[in-house]
Amino acid sequence: MIDAQAGDVIMVNPGEMHDGQPLHCEMRSWQMLYFSAQQLAIAADAANLSPFGQTLLPPASQDPQLAGCIVRLIALLQASDTTALAQDEAEDRVHGSGVNADRW
Repeated sequence: MIDAQAGDVIMVNPGEMHDGQPLHCEMRSWQMLYFSAQQLAIAADAANLSPFGQTLLPPASQDPQLAGCIVRLIALLQASDTTALAQDEAEDRVHGSGVNADRW
């Protein structure tokens, strides 16, 4: 059970389940991004982490830098004029912020 607040980033590792049910019967909404296990493995390798046999990501983060990177990526994905390069760069910033063991 993860108790996250508004503005927190919730992360689910490859193979984990997320039921989508908010705690305490509170109404919530969120936006979700999906990164393939391969994308996470590449990011983990770049951060010198092993993607196999260990948890890559904490279940929740209150890191404003990571949250900001995700908000920017979502905005780029929703914009009709986003270039592939801009999207790739935004994804790299999310991976760099999200898969960094020193932050937790």
